[in-house]
Amino acid sequence: MEIQATRVMLNTTTTSSWYYISSQNGLNAMRYNTMIRNHWSIENQLRWHLEVTFREDASRVRTKNAPINLNIL
Repeated sequence: MEIQATRVMLNTTTTSSWYYISSQNGLNAMRYNTMIRNHWSIENQLRWHLEVTFREDASRVRTKNAPINLNIL
């Protein structure tokens, strides 16, 4: 299934396409939209916790030998 989204900000319009595989058949566009928005709201909330609660963005495991060490573990 392909979902197309159009976003208008100031004088700029952008269109994006996303592709999904689903076992749900026969649902209308509004229902698919609700399902996808619910999924991404959960994803976004988890991302917020990783960044704020666990300070993931402040992590330095991307520098020096840390990525290799974590890979070995």
